[in-house]
Amino acid sequence: MIKFFRNIRQNLLNEGKTANYLKYAIGEIVLVVIGILIALSINNWNQERINNINEMKVLGELKNDLDATIKDLDYTILFIRQSIDSTIVLLEYIDAQVPYDTSFNTAFFHTNTPKWLYPSTITYENLKSSGINTITNDRIKTNLTEVFDQKLQRIKDIEDRMLELLWVNNQELKKVCVYTEINHSGATTLIPDHFENFKNNRSLVNSIIYLNNRRMTALEIYKNYRESVLELKLLVSKELNN
Repeated sequence: MIKFFRNIRQNLLNEGKTANYLKYAIGEIVLVVIGILIALSINNWNQERINNINEMKVLGELKNDLDATIKDLDYTILFIRQSIDSTIVLLEYIDAQVPYDTSFNTAFFHTNTPKWLYPSTITYENLKSSGINTITNDRIKTNLTEVFDQKLQRIKDIEDRMLELLWVNNQELKKVCVYTEINHSGATTLIPDHFENFKNNRSLVNSIIYLNNRRMTALEIYKNYRESVLELKLLVSKELNN
């Protein structure tokens, strides 16, 4: 009987050791899991910090590109307005049958000299290669694509059309005009060699009128594009400040 109770006692002791071992093992596993979770959390936090630094760097570069684009847009818009106004003045001279005067030179310069937009797109092109998801703000990503893809393509299309018209006009102008230097920067333009021949060439005059109408259309597109670029810049600036 005594032996029987001794066996029961030993079994209870063994069961107690097993339970303690299981508790210890479970505790070790829990500590390992917690350690892994902490390590992952630190790694994720560090990666998020790196991503945020990269995003801020890209947004800063993008803002610089947008500033440069707005600056060139302002100059382009000013030049296009001068071209439109100069063409109107020139046409008024023609309609009024005013004799040629050297004061017409400036009007001829702006009428026949192109000015294209040169947007700064380096950051956007780099983003297309590296991944536009570097930027986390969905609204910025949407506007970015609209500004540097869709709307910019429309500008390029009208500029190509205006270039074709300018080339045709200049070929005709060369028949009644000559190139001459008109300012200290060395810029040259076509001025009339035979102003009467120029005035009486209705086909050429109509072509100049049509080109000026295209400039007016382009001016509105440039102005609308500037608003889009400015809106994107404000979004980027807000994100940088946050």
